[in-house]
Amino acid sequence: MSHDEMFVNSLRNRIRAIFAVQKLNEGWDVLNLFDSPDNNQVTGVRPATTVPTQALLMLNSDLVMQSAEGLAERVLTWDTAEDHSRISRIYQIAFGRDATAEEMTANHNFLKTVDAQLMPAISDADPRRQQSWTALCHVVLATSEFLYLR
Repeated sequence: MSHDEMFVNSLRNRIRAIFAVQKLNEGWDVLNLFDSPDNNQVTGVRPATTVPTQALLMLNSDLVMQSAEGLAERVLTWDTAEDHSRISRIYQIAFGRDATAEEMTANHNFLKTVDAQLMPAISDADPRRQQSWTALCHVVLATSEFLYLR
C-alpha cells in the first residue's frame, strides 16, 4: 500500500475523499469500526450497530482529542467571561441546540470537579482552565447525540 493510500486510511486525514483506491482483500482500519460495507459483496443496506470499539475510538483517538482542544480554545477565546454562555456555545456548535437546565448544572459541576482534580498538578489557573474546558469538550464530542443524526 502506498503512502497516499495509507494516509486516506487514517484518522490523521482531515480531507474527505469521494473516491479512494481500495484493494479487494484489504479493509479500512477506521471504517471497519463503523460498519464499512464489504467490497466483495453487494450491500443494499448497511447494518447499524453501536459497539464498544466505536466508543473507545471516540474516547481515545488523537483526532477527537485535537478537536476537543480546538473547540475549547475557540470557546475560551469567545468574547464572554461567563461559563454559562460558553457551555451554551458548545452545545450550539456541537448539537445545534441550547443546553437544558439539567445539562447546564451537570456541566458546571463537571468543570468544578475537573478543576479541583487538576489543582495539585497544575497550579497556574489558565492552563488548568484550558484542560478543564478541553475535558468538557471531549465529553461532548464523544456523546451519542454528537455522533448520530436523529
